[in-house]
Amino acid sequence: MNELTEDRVPPTGDPYDIASLNTALTETPYENNFHYYPTIGSTSTHAMQQAKDGAPSHSVYFADEQTAGRGRGGHTWHSAPSTGLYVSVLIRPKVTAADGLWFSLAAGLAVRDAIRQITTLNADLRWPNDLLLGHPARK
Repeated sequence: MNELTEDRVPPTGDPYDIASLNTALTETPYENNFHYYPTIGSTSTHAMQQAKDGAPSHSVYFADEQTAGRGRGGHTWHSAPSTGLYVSVLIRPKVTAADGLWFSLAAGLAVRDAIRQITTLNADLRWPNDLLLGHPARK
């Protein structure tokens, strides 16, 4: 029998079961800070706007599709639906802007290691924080 019983299926429009994420993260800075969008221009652009508007640290913005994804050097790309998971996390560390550049790489390394520990899969880390999994590789 399928492990996803009727009472455990995420509500329509919430394929990631954010309510369960919040429960699992109770009493952490991430509790109630997950924001899912089926389609968004760019999680990064949205996170920066939310930061300007006063969103709290540890806010997580993720989507199945980006229509105006952004990369280093101003490169843009379209992240087609259901071909990856696109995530931006707003943090407000008490460090200088120059030292903050290391957070992106550290986050990529930490997520890669967590994926390996939990699933035994080896993600390919692309500078500074893109992770690719599977064949064909998905972000």
